[in-house]
Amino acid sequence: MTSETLTHSIGQRFLLWIDDVGGYLVSRNESFTIGRSGVHATSDVPINGDLASEHVTIQSGSDYYVLIPHAKTLVNSLEVEEPLAIVTGDILTMGSVQLEVQPRHPLSQTLGLRITSHHNSYGAKNILLMKRSIIIGSKRQNHIVLGNGHEDTVIYESSESKRLFFKPTAPIRVGEQSATDDSELSNGSCLESGDLTITVESLD
Repeated sequence: MTSETLTHSIGQRFLLWIDDVGGYLVSRNESFTIGRSGVHATSDVPINGDLASEHVTIQSGSDYYVLIPHAKTLVNSLEVEEPLAIVTGDILTMGSVQLEVQPRHPLSQTLGLRITSHHNSYGAKNILLMKRSIIIGSKRQNHIVLGNGHEDTVIYESSESKRLFFKPTAPIRVGEQSATDDSELSNGSCLESGDLTITVESLD
């Protein structure tokens, strides 16, 4: 692996910044922990709230997701002390931090969570536990929801190389380069397709 590849590769956690939509913290791991942010933060998803250092773990299964509490956690206002499968619409409350489980897309196992309280993680209000693909478009079930009229586009992970690619529905521009085929994403990529602009920032 060259030094250039190391510089531009995307790790297991990264941020997607979507113009006029907001930020998405993405994890490609099989699980992630949510906890308190700060200089000594140890969680995968640090949130600037009154949380334990590692408050909960979200673990992926074959077609479901499980919340594992490590500190006081409520799901739909009921305290959870054992692992619990979470579904669309569930409200997760940890101290003053609140998240909502987003609708599942029938063509993807990726899980979406939205921080509905005033908090954020790395400035992002949305969290995605990515399993192979992130679907972007105007449908409510999409992982990243845009305004009306946007055809579905996909960010996907190569099953062999684990590299990330963007599949366009319109010609795209990555930096100074234009293309109509699938384009690989790298750390610092700024990608434009029609009026959609995505910037990628690796955290690992």
